[in-house]
Amino acid sequence: QSEALLGIAKRAVVETPCAHGFDCLLSQLTEAEVAEHVAQTINAFLVEGATETRDSVIAFASLQFPHLMSPHLPALAEIRPNKDCCYEYHPWRGADACEIARLTALLDPATDPAEVKRAEWRLMETRRPDAIENLIKWRKQAYPSDPLPDLHSVDFELIDGLPAPLTSPVLYHLHFPENFEREPRWEEEAYDPTWIAPEGGTIPVALGGEVAGSCSNCSRRLSRLIRFEAQPSGLGHAGWDGPLEIVVCRDCAGWEIDVLYYGHDASGAAHCLSGGSGTAKPKFAGDPPVRAGEGRLARSSARWFYQDWLWSNHRENLNRVGGPGVWVQGGAYPLCVRCRQTMRLLMQCDSNWSDAEGGEVMWMSGGIASIFWCGGCSVSALQSQWT
Repeated sequence: QSEALLGIAKRAVVETPCAHGFDCLLSQLTEAEVAEHVAQTINAFLVEGATETRDSVIAFASLQFPHLMSPHLPALAEIRPNKDCCYEYHPWRGADACEIARLTALLDPATDPAEVKRAEWRLMETRRPDAIENLIKWRKQAYPSDPLPDLHSVDFELIDGLPAPLTSPVLYHLHFPENFEREPRWEEEAYDPTWIAPEGGTIPVALGGEVAGSCSNCSRRLSRLIRFEAQPSGLGHAGWDGPLEIVVCRDCAGWEIDVLYYGHDASGAAHCLSGGSGTAKPKFAGDPPVRAGEGRLARSSARWFYQDWLWSNHRENLNRVGGPGVWVQGGAYPLCVRCRQTMRLLMQCDSNWSDAEGGEVMWMSGGIASIFWCGGCSVSALQSQWT
């Protein structure tokens, strides 16, 4: 079956200008088949130019197997798939030391300014501290009044003067009990690898239901999103030594308050820190709590470490614990309400969960909720992005 899919993919690169449905096909290929397909696609670019399908091949391969891009980066810098779009720079997530040195050498007043800008973005997208440090040194000389790039766009922050990631180095996907999601999946979703949980080695987590606390803004009972009995291995969050309960006021999230904050005691229980008199009347009130059930966390392979909200189009599982951010409108990291330091990304929840009455849990108009953590203060925060 995989060999037949590769044959279809090869023909599409040559014969099909439109990329509709191509993402589903690429997710079924093996790493070796993707490597072969990328080489063929780049050759087609060089000979015949860009098409939507060829752009899509490079975009998806850059997400799923960034290391396969490494030998092709000089060619990709010339042909520029996904030109003038953020996806143009994603292949540089696979950059090696030689490519970083090449890009750093372009940071020179004698270089064409447009090429300098592209080199800056490519260095950012390596998501490597050494490359980002080279970029910051250059910007301090070239733009002394505005030396710092938008590090949050690549999930980084300056900590003690050095670039450091705001995310975890490992990723878990959240898998739901049967019929937990509100809407049936598209046919192709049933076959997407991100929805397929392994048979063993998963971590049980409690989902949904009401908790004892109430919202300080509207006095509504809080709903549990997820309860961890312990921090999953490898996430690396400070200040999380036992159970942790992530909660939300469904009436106030996004519509009333941009960022909701919750403090956590030693048992992991949450209480609202978002202020207010408790008498607010939310515009959209009365949403029931998230449906209760038992989910499971499964450690994900490196292939799915990077995902993209737009390219996924709700086909992939974007309910993630750890890993880099899946952003709708770019990286957005809140400051802790107590210490005013930038919080780290803990997890993200896609729309389409079920509520206790059979309705759907939507983050605004169908976006993603991001949950952040400050270990020094034992504070979580929830912030939504949507279109």
